[in-house]
Amino acid sequence: MPSQIIWVIVLMLMLMSVFHTNPDTINLDGMKGRAQSGAITASIDGLMLSRSNYQQFSGQTLPIANWEQELRQSGVATPKVGGFTFSYDATAGQGHYFCVTSNAGNTSSSRFVMKQAYDRMGYDVFLNESCGAIENAEPDTPLEDLNALTLTVYTGD
Repeated sequence: MPSQIIWVIVLMLMLMSVFHTNPDTINLDGMKGRAQSGAITASIDGLMLSRSNYQQFSGQTLPIANWEQELRQSGVATPKVGGFTFSYDATAGQGHYFCVTSNAGNTSSSRFVMKQAYDRMGYDVFLNESCGAIENAEPDTPLEDLNALTLTVYTGD
């Protein structure tokens, strides 16, 4: 299901680029970034739903140590978005979260993708330097000044 959503988003972006630009002004990097941010958003949505289903059917909290294995055993594929890594953990006081980390570090393209994904999220989400952040880096610290870039999405428990 998430892969179908990704393809629909990619198709929409391609159609928009054809009808609203001319061949000399198509920004392929921007299109790729928007597709990646859409893939991240769809992946987080899928992970949140899969986690909820896992807990409902097993009666247990999704374990942190082997969360990917547990989801795979439940028949759920873990997301793969090129250049980004997904993790799952918890913090005292805030609860469980999924985290998206840029494998390339804090680059202009990863900032674009993460910011786009952040803007699309409807969850308790923070864009900062490390997983488990409980506040956004900006406006206190510009994203460009961070050593790393992560998107922390809390699950609500």
